[in-house]
Amino acid sequence: MRIAVYMGIALALVSLGALSIFKVPVDSEALALRSTEVKRKVGPGLHMRIPFLENVVTEPVLREQQFGYDTVFEIHGCPAAVSVIDRIEDFESYHASGGDLTVLMDMRHAIKMSLDALPDISGSAQLDRPYDQQIAERLRPLTGPAADGLHVNRIHVSLEEGCVPKRVVTETPLPSLAAQQGGAFAPERAAPGNLRMTTFDGVEIRIEGFAATYQIEDTARAATCFSQNRSIVATRVAHLAEATLREVVENLTLDQMAELPTRLHRMLPNNNLGQCGVSLGSVDFNDATFARRSVVNCEEAPTEDCFPQTFLTPGLTLQD
Repeated sequence: MRIAVYMGIALALVSLGALSIFKVPVDSEALALRSTEVKRKVGPGLHMRIPFLENVVTEPVLREQQFGYDTVFEIHGCPAAVSVIDRIEDFESYHASGGDLTVLMDMRHAIKMSLDALPDISGSAQLDRPYDQQIAERLRPLTGPAADGLHVNRIHVSLEEGCVPKRVVTETPLPSLAAQQGGAFAPERAAPGNLRMTTFDGVEIRIEGFAATYQIEDTARAATCFSQNRSIVATRVAHLAEATLREVVENLTLDQMAELPTRLHRMLPNNNLGQCGVSLGSVDFNDATFARRSVVNCEEAPTEDCFPQTFLTPGLTLQD
């Protein structure tokens, strides 16, 4: 009986020791959590934890990960597959945010906006520079530190092989909306860039040169959300302004465009930036330009501006 008791105690101690030890792979880091609080971060190798009190979360932070979008992007009529190659730069921020899905969805929107803003083939001047160079220039600002602890290393664009641009676009300037501001401007600014969108009555327009304004009211909360990188705050604000602006424009006719600033000002507060200590001001359209776009399909209605000999590079990878 005594021997059985000793053997039971020995087995319990062995089991407890086994539960106390965990291994982190060579390409990973681990967080030891007590409830939801991070107690420590450890690197590759064998480590100890308190059984039943501490949980361990492991992620491959020392290697790249690739995320491919299901969305088929389009560059002047040519389908394009896009993937983001990233790595976890700040594991604690990454874990606190619940992962990278939100950031990558924001990135998808930013990539689409950048590709939509590529110069159209409207004359021989566009043939002087290969399209892979123009794509690289548009997407390069999206690489580097991202929100929620991620770092975007590269963006890979794979175009449909053999596809040639099919569209030519002409633009007619529209009146500026500078006199129709929707409210007060905040002290910091984020420039969403060159956007293309379609109004409720089907008119394609381009808007560029405007700025979303914002203010960091709680630096501690902002640092937690954005890894103490103020440029990431501007990026998130710009993405939010783009998405909101698109939603507003899609519900306005061309004749109602003068209502854009005030409607945008009413919708922008509907966001989750407040929990990160950031508040939004109005969007500044003082230096913005607006243009109505007319699209010609070169296959269906060739014009003197169509250059069927122009081709797109099948694949492109952007380095940071």
